Amino acid sequence: MYLAVRDGWEGVIIERVEASRNLRLFTGVGSRIPLHGGASAKVLLAWAPSDEVEAMIRGGLRRRTPNTITDPERLRAHLAQIRRNGYALSHSELDDGATGIGAPIRDSANEVVAGLSLAGATDRFRERAMRQLIAEVVRAAQHVSAALGAGQTGRARAGATAIQRRARERDASGGSDENAQERSRPLPRRPASRTLR
Repeated sequence: MYLAVRDGWEGVIIERVEASRNLRLFTGVGSRIPLHGGASAKVLLAWAPSDEVEAMIRGGLRRRTPNTITDPERLRAHLAQIRRNGYALSHSELDDGATGIGAPIRDSANEVVAGLSLAGATDRFRERAMRQLIAEVVRAAQHVSAALGAGQTGRARAGATAIQRRARERDASGGSDENAQERSRPLPRRPASRTLR
């Protein structure tokens, strides 16, 4: 499993969990990957503002493997398909013989802040198992998104923000409140890597 965030025109791998049977892939923690290649990176690009996508395209689409998408029109259509599906697939776009499934992680503002992906040798992604794997990756990304506050109603989100603000004010004033812990149960904060955008 990989967790990637956006930094300019690249994705940065900030976390990687190894399986028991390893495939030597290029994308280790700290690796920078093009946004137009790889499942987690394409998820970040698919939900980026359109003007930023166009600016990146104008800068050129570098090829990593023969399967890397470098045609602008094909990339635009592919990103639209990712948004419709709610997930991204990658086949040998960064590493030959590797397949990836990626899904977006959203924050409390419903913005895509990271991409979660499962990647491995293509021959391990058997056709009959693909639907199940896609569902599991999407479900995992949704679980993380929910922990970050995604999907809250406007009223609930405003209430959560108010609770967090009161907690910060109490901390700043040094005041105490015996019921503070119960009233201001901390909500998950955005990942520190959010600042990379």
